[in-house]
Amino acid sequence: NTVFRLDLNQAYTIEEVINLYNQLSSYQIEYIEEPVEKPTVDAISKIKKHTQFALALDESIINGNYDSMITSNNIDYAILKAPLFGSIKKIMLFKSYLEKYNVSLILSSCLQSPIGNMSQIHIASALELDGDHGLNNHVFFDYLGGIPYEIDSLSINLNHLVGLGVKYDY
Repeated sequence: NTVFRLDLNQAYTIEEVINLYNQLSSYQIEYIEEPVEKPTVDAISKIKKHTQFALALDESIINGNYDSMITSNNIDYAILKAPLFGSIKKIMLFKSYLEKYNVSLILSSCLQSPIGNMSQIHIASALELDGDHGLNNHVFFDYLGGIPYEIDSLSINLNHLVGLGVKYDY
């Protein structure tokens, strides 16, 4: 019952991605992220033609190399590290842009501090993003007991939060 997201970090050739698909086709793969080195519309189109993988961009977004791949209608997800991308206004405009091409926006952590992580949670909330995001990095670090949510939390109630931080009851 496990659903996988695979980040290939631009490490595979087109042929290796197709081979990977043949080996993993019985698994529930939600998407593969950045499958090939120096992704192009042609490379992404070939992968889409020969596999059933949903495809995601990440590094290509930060590098500004995403427009032609998204407008080709071959991209299903955009993985965004918001602090690396820019202002809230720029992120909101990017979300609107993605919606035109039916691309789902997923926020991902840059492994920042608890305050940085909470700012991304606020951004996800403001954008009204559904789905699972890669924001719960607190469970990997010891923040002196300041973890605002547990590893098995399915949601976060923002009512008790103050600003970007957390208000603790002592």
